[in-house]
Amino acid sequence: MEVGSFLDEDETAIRTRMRDYGLDTVFGLWLPRTYAAEVETSIRDQRRSLGNRLSVIGAKLSDPKVKQNAMEGFQNYVSSMDRYLGELDIKPKPIKDRDGSFARFLAVRTRNLTNAGYVERHSRLVTFAPMFDAWLEPRVANEFERSFFEELAWRAQALRRAKIVRTLLDGIDVDDGWTEDGDLPRALSAKLKRSGWEDEEWEA
Repeated sequence: MEVGSFLDEDETAIRTRMRDYGLDTVFGLWLPRTYAAEVETSIRDQRRSLGNRLSVIGAKLSDPKVKQNAMEGFQNYVSSMDRYLGELDIKPKPIKDRDGSFARFLAVRTRNLTNAGYVERHSRLVTFAPMFDAWLEPRVANEFERSFFEELAWRAQALRRAKIVRTLLDGIDVDDGWTEDGDLPRALSAKLKRSGWEDEEWEA
């Protein structure tokens, strides 16, 4: 796998990295469309690569010779562990139908990795969706805005600010002392009334 790619990380690590581009809200991680497009493109490429690799593994496991090699490798591993534990004078607990259990394990993995739906779902690292129009319902809008600015205020106090936090604070011209969530909505509202917010400002 490519060094530094999303494939080097588990799902939790990927979501953690994505927080640099978004804010946690009551409706999940919110990203401006500029960042969302950038991240989604990267994730889509990694997802396609991961799906291809999983399919290759499934195709290999479908080969009877490969499956036989896997069984022999498992048996050799068990034998080596038996010898090692014997040298330590440790008696391993016997496992009923050990070889049969491993054969069933291989069969399930082979079936899953040759199933297009399974591979597609397993390689889906995160799900993207456009933001619905929360402002149609005042209560919903208030909940979203409350969680948005609460998260922004909290993360504004960090020593290392995320990209989205730096961009928002620079855009609304808030100094380091203004981290109360009550100040942030007023500052953003004034900025939007004054000049709106262009997509290019996210790249500043």
